[in-house]
Amino acid sequence: MIANLLSLFNRKDPFWKYNGEDFLDKSSLLDDLLYHVNAGSLIFIKGKTGKTFVLYQIIRKFRGSRKVVYLDCKTLKKSLNIEDLLFEKYGSIGKLLKIRPKNMVVLLDNIKYLSERNAERVKFLFDHSYIRSVVFTAQTASGLKLTESIMHRMGNRTFETPKVESNDLLQIANKYCSVDAIKSKDALSSIFKRGGYSLSNFKKNLLLINKYAKKKGTELQLQEYLKIIK
Repeated sequence: MIANLLSLFNRKDPFWKYNGEDFLDKSSLLDDLLYHVNAGSLIFIKGKTGKTFVLYQIIRKFRGSRKVVYLDCKTLKKSLNIEDLLFEKYGSIGKLLKIRPKNMVVLLDNIKYLSERNAERVKFLFDHSYIRSVVFTAQTASGLKLTESIMHRMGNRTFETPKVESNDLLQIANKYCSVDAIKSKDALSSIFKRGGYSLSNFKKNLLLINKYAKKKGTELQLQEYLKIIK
């Protein structure tokens, strides 16, 4: 269970080795998000890519001054009480005495898998100032189990990460891979899709292809490279 509770004061969080592209560095999206997190808000971020980078920047900004917790809802059992998980770091005594921190920043990734009941529990903690801000993320807004009261509190604080264009993929490929066979628009799109539209996975796969090509000593056909990537 503790593997799912990733308190970002230790090295159990999934971002301390994050090596994705700084694709959003020049976007005003980051400034707007950091402002709303600091102000105390419910925030929703949607998009196929760039969400990991956004969460990483929120962690970098607030990890020193606030308690920051990341939860991947995809890994949570539906029967789980998310309140227990958020306060698990205080141990059995903390649970018994209902010890709750104040002004937490909670990052909820893949909220497509968050139950309506747990969403309401998060709202309760937010309303009572145990949580200062909540950042929800998903690829799309459809199919989410967020109640009307949560949507009302969220208001217009919904953001979408910029779409990654073919030229963006080509620039990254030129930086990390010397294999010309994978640099067509269709090839790069296939590699990007294979990595779940994650820029971090895209970079890892480019490095893997580059290493494989050097080992073979010659360039291969695209399908050969697609066989070795995840």
